[in-house]
Amino acid sequence: MTPAAKTSPSLAALREELGALDAELIQLLRRRVQLARHIGAEKRAAGLAMLDPRREAQVVAAAARLARRPVARKARATRHTSPRVDGPVAVLGLGLIGGSLARDLAADGTEVWGFDTDESATRHAHRAGVIARVIDRELRAARDARVIVLAVPVDVAPALLEQARPFIQRGALITDVGSTKRRIVQAAAALDLGTQFVGSHPMAGDHRAGWLASRRGLFAGARVDLCGSPDASTSAWRRVRALWRSLGAKPVARDATMHDAELAFSSHLPQILSLALAGTLSSRAIARDRLGNGGKEMTRTAASSLDMWAAIYEDNAGPVLDALETCLAQLGGLRRAVEHRDRRALAEAFAAAKAWAG
Repeated sequence: MTPAAKTSPSLAALREELGALDAELIQLLRRRVQLARHIGAEKRAAGLAMLDPRREAQVVAAAARLARRPVARKARATRHTSPRVDGPVAVLGLGLIGGSLARDLAADGTEVWGFDTDESATRHAHRAGVIARVIDRELRAARDARVIVLAVPVDVAPALLEQARPFIQRGALITDVGSTKRRIVQAAAALDLGTQFVGSHPMAGDHRAGWLASRRGLFAGARVDLCGSPDASTSAWRRVRALWRSLGAKPVARDATMHDAELAFSSHLPQILSLALAGTLSSRAIARDRLGNGGKEMTRTAASSLDMWAAIYEDNAGPVLDALETCLAQLGGLRRAVEHRDRRALAEAFAAAKAWAG
C-alpha cells in the first residue's frame, strides 16, 4: 500500500472554506423549507393545487443549465461604475450588516479585516476567505486600516470607537452602520475624530441576525443616509460615498438630528407595531401560519434582534415616544369610528392612506 499523502495547508484551507459554505447552504435550505411550508399552507387555504407544473419545469430547466456549466468556471464579478475601495477595511462587527459589507468588499477585491465578540463569526468569515486578518479584542490589529466600519449595536458603538481611538491612523475614514446617528456623530467629535468620521445608515436589513444571515448584494439599490459633524472633511465625505456606491447603494447626506427624528416614524415605529401585533395575536393563541400575506408581512420583523432594537429605543427614546403618541392618536380615531359604525370617518382614513401610498 502506498503511504497516505499528507494534506497540504492549501488543501486544508480549501476544505475549511468548503465546510463554511456548506453551513451557509444548510441555513439557506432550512429557510427554503420554511417558505415552502408557508406556501403550501396558503395554497391549501385557497384551495389551489399543491404542484405547479410550469414552475416545476422552470426549476428543472434551470438546474439542467447549471449542470451543463463547467465546475471550474469562475463567476463573473459584479461590475460597479464606482472605483474599488482602498483597503484594508476593518469591519468591527460581523453580523448581518457588517458581514454583508465584508462579503461585498472582499468579492470586489478589497482586503478586509474583521472583528467580532462571537469568535465563531470571525472563524467562519476567515475560513470563507472573506476576511484576511482577524482583529483581536484589543483592536491593535486595526492600526493600519484605511477604513474602519463600526458594525455593532448603537449603544456599543461609542465605546468601541473610544477603544479603537489609539489605533486609528490619521487620514483613515471612519463610519458606522447604526440606525441612529446623533449620538455616534457627537462621540466621534468628542474623540477629536470629527474630521474623519461620517456615519452611515444603510436602509437594508432583515429580521435575522448574525454572520450566517449575512449575504452579498444586501445593499444593492438601497438608500444609505450619511451623517457627519460640521468638521467632517471633504475627503471623508467623498470616500464614504465611494464606499457605498461601490456596493451598488445610493448614499444621501442628512443632518443627524433630522435623521433620527424621521427614522423614529419610518423605521422604529413600524418595528414597535410589529411587536404589538405579534403580542396581540399571541395573547389570543393565533399562530402566525393562520395569517394572510398582509399579516405575515406586518409581523415579519417581530422576530428581530432584541439587542439591536433595545439599544435603538434607548438611544432615540424622545423621537420614538413622539411617534408612538402620534400613532396612538390615529388608533384612537379609528377605534371611535369602529365603535360608532362611522363609515364616513373610515372613508376619510382610507382616502388619506391611499393618497399617502400613491
